[in-house]
Amino acid sequence: MDGREGPGRAIAAPGRARVPAAFRGAAWMVGAAFCYASVSTSVRVLAELKFHPLQIIFFRAAFGLLVALPFILREIGPALATERRAMHLANGVVNLGGTFFAFFAFAALPLATSVSLTFTKPLFITLLAVPIFGEAVGWRRWLAMAAGFAGVMAMLRPGLGGAVDLASLSALTAALFFALQVTVAKKLAPTEGAATIILSATLVPALIGLPLALAVWRPLGDWGLMLALGLGLAGCGAQYFTVRAIRVAQASVVAPFDYFRLLFAMSYGFALFGEVPDGFTLVGAGIIVASTLYITHRERAPAWPAGPDSSQAPAARLSPCRAAGRSRRGPGRASRRAG
Repeated sequence: MDGREGPGRAIAAPGRARVPAAFRGAAWMVGAAFCYASVSTSVRVLAELKFHPLQIIFFRAAFGLLVALPFILREIGPALATERRAMHLANGVVNLGGTFFAFFAFAALPLATSVSLTFTKPLFITLLAVPIFGEAVGWRRWLAMAAGFAGVMAMLRPGLGGAVDLASLSALTAALFFALQVTVAKKLAPTEGAATIILSATLVPALIGLPLALAVWRPLGDWGLMLALGLGLAGCGAQYFTVRAIRVAQASVVAPFDYFRLLFAMSYGFALFGEVPDGFTLVGAGIIVASTLYITHRERAPAWPAGPDSSQAPAARLSPCRAAGRSRRGPGRASRRAG
């Protein structure tokens, strides 16, 4: 004993040593992946019950605001003290846009297909980082991005009997919007507090979504209420588990376990809708997953789970961004790794 360890520390330390941080982080991220897949499934079932996408989006936005509210209220003064209102408005609008396109895709496509296509978000993040942040992207990452988009083509197979339909384009557009939100958050992080960014990411979609939802509102009924509550709880659980995962282990370590979401989505699709992915979907999804995993490995940067609720995990998203902002300002860390 070195004098710093009290009886409580001596008892607690062996228990923690039995489960390495990486394993605990992986377990939390698998739980988050299950919740994210449950969000996609809840959207699909609500759509099957003929609820309008705008009403479903409002359910998610309202619950996201509700979960973030305690944290925002603790820092309400600094959260409202900002001079970058236009950027915060953009933060909320791109979040709403990404959620709209993602939910449309979840409602119209097989679950495995829609989830796989939204995994292209890291590809778009890397593309946006070049003109916006001036990041150097080496040939390995360019090759990985090309492979990832080749995987998209394998899934959509245009010209080979497949039609690039509106729902598939919607899933890719959702990935682009969520990549834009990550980019906006990174631009805000050096000067804005976490509560301010969380507030704009949740309040703007709720305020814009409310009148749109009221215009198409229909009574929930018992099943609708249960599914809406399930959608909210799954989204809240996803962001909570993601925060826990990134707190106990490095984001680059736990991020690959988010791809369990695809397995859960396939299971939901088969059990509830009788969906069996074809060979093109499986091959394309595998290529997309492999390419995004490689990009994450090369960047060694914090990664956010793909899909509509990645933008709803503020603590998981903002802390890495703020750390990145500090590393950019620190001596000898002005350039990121290229490759």
